[in-house]
Amino acid sequence: MYWRRMTPWDTGVTPPELRAVIEGAEALPPGRALDIGCGTGTNALYLAQRGWEVFGVDFAGPAIARAKARLDKARREAAQRQSPEPRARFSRGDATRLREAGAKGPYTLMYDIGCLHGIPREARPLYANEIAALAAPGALYLLYAFDPADTGPIGMRESEARDLFGRDFTLVKREQGGDRGGRASAWMWFRRAG
Repeated sequence: MYWRRMTPWDTGVTPPELRAVIEGAEALPPGRALDIGCGTGTNALYLAQRGWEVFGVDFAGPAIARAKARLDKARREAAQRQSPEPRARFSRGDATRLREAGAKGPYTLMYDIGCLHGIPREARPLYANEIAALAAPGALYLLYAFDPADTGPIGMRESEARDLFGRDFTLVKREQGGDRGGRASAWMWFRRAG
């Protein structure tokens, strides 16, 4: 899809739910973040330009190439302004093998905006194990997923997310979402035991 430039999910806009975590009333202090399914790097660069150290992983080579090009441009612009360089790295890899892709925890913030819900159900426990292994005590994991009632094999119900992450994380917040196509979705905030 990236080769054909048919990527309606790649809006170039950081969602308000993630922005609230970074800039809202209860904003997290800058730390280390993991962007799972980072695409072309929109959200990773948003965080990096606000003092976060971000590692982004995606399986799509063209997306990672664009993310790296955007990072290079952001670094050149920072040098021209004589401001700190954004600290981000991008790697092509499998979300069920994040450490093999170069992710090195611990991370205080991890987020997935539309990756996990597309992973085959039998591989999702591998993903959950990676998230648990990379999370710092008290880490926040933000998940956005379609409702499978609207999307068939792609999607994740809240009950499935609780089952996947419940051993290591507590669901602290959930909001109903939606995409431009009108499909039902949800945002889920999980907190790692501290």
